[in-house]
Amino acid sequence: MRVHFFDTAVVYGEDNERLLGEAIKPIRDQVVIATKFGIIGQEIVDGKPQYMLNSEPDSIREQAAGSLGKL
Repeated sequence: MRVHFFDTAVVYGEDNERLLGEAIKPIRDQVVIATKFGIIGQEIVDGKPQYMLNSEPDSIREQAAGSLGKL
């Protein structure tokens, strides 16, 4: 079985996109990668995660550029 679709996001961990980029380097033209944006951080409040969100256009561009740079 071959996997052709990978879903990632910086929120999964700072190194996740970098590791995926290295792993798919030899087959980059044969896969589809999805990434997410908008969650710029989180904190735990009363034992529950509270997400810090930013979907402003400048933030989206910055987050997409960061993901592409790692992948």
